[in-house]
Amino acid sequence: MAKHLRDGSSLKTQNSRTGQAISEKDYPYSDYSTSRIEWSDEDFIFSGEHLPIEISRGCIFRCNFCANPAFKRKGELDKESKVLRYELERNYERFKTTGYMFCDDTYNDTIAKVREYHEVISKLPFNLEWTGYGRADAIKRHPEMAQLMAESGLKAMLIGIETLHPIAAKGVGKGLHPNVLKDTLYYMKDVWGDSVTITGSFIVGLPGEPEESIWETVEWLNTKGCPVDEAIFSPLNIRAPTDNENSPMSKISMDPARYGYSLISSDLGKGISSHGPAWENEFMHKARAEELARSAQQSCQDSQPIGNWAVYSRLRSLGYQEHEFKGKSSFDENFLLDAQNRKDIMMQNYYNKLME
Repeated sequence: MAKHLRDGSSLKTQNSRTGQAISEKDYPYSDYSTSRIEWSDEDFIFSGEHLPIEISRGCIFRCNFCANPAFKRKGELDKESKVLRYELERNYERFKTTGYMFCDDTYNDTIAKVREYHEVISKLPFNLEWTGYGRADAIKRHPEMAQLMAESGLKAMLIGIETLHPIAAKGVGKGLHPNVLKDTLYYMKDVWGDSVTITGSFIVGLPGEPEESIWETVEWLNTKGCPVDEAIFSPLNIRAPTDNENSPMSKISMDPARYGYSLISSDLGKGISSHGPAWENEFMHKARAEELARSAQQSCQDSQPIGNWAVYSRLRSLGYQEHEFKGKSSFDENFLLDAQNRKDIMMQNYYNKLME
């Protein structure tokens, strides 16, 4: 792409849902595990800024609702430990960076990876902080993961729970019975305490889950002592069938009828959020799922923590110490105004550097 933009050299593309796209089929790349991202002075990184860092690509799991095309085998496309250590130490030496948003579909997909990266992080000349994505069923299989992740500097994690209904869980490829999943989440909170914020994501409209199950989930989430600090509800999105072989499709999207769905509109959509065709199953239709997701979200958001998996590193980049926002709600207006003011100042400073 860079060469094409610079000198007009030829560029191969593939048809995609939203137009022409560059594909790894035409430009294969096999050196990811040894590749490095080196931030430069021209990137204007602020001192101590928390940065994104890609430590792995793809996913080893096969959830039936997911359209992620980057499936991989265990251990494949993980950043080599020596490369990861190089990037972490270089960023610390140049920018005093000690915190990261780990870009990885599932940080704890294998125990070998968690152990390897724990060893890398334990040898750093600073205390690392990070946020990312994880799975509870992996911790059920390997309970030591929880402690290793805490010792590695985990501060907030998004866990794809999706459903607490046994039939729906089985139907979308989630391995744990909901009662076992709850026990695992309680175990994780026992190990992590208040040092790690747990966000659970849920999907409304999964195969076999009636409305009352959603409200039972909300009731549990609002129970005192629930290990999930924050809940995110989203309606199920089914991408429209397409003849384009390059278009990522979930198993449900490829064969809706097999999972009990019928598509009731011809809208192709963009394959993101709720931009797919309308659907219905035996319990609800898409519009009702969207309404339920909004209502469930509202019912769980009274005390949502602001320092979650998506915001923790951003608050640290604004100069907040952890104790300054720990326990703060996402609806604390005074804190939000102060954070917005810090962000505006930071953006102006960045702009000034950019225009010098």
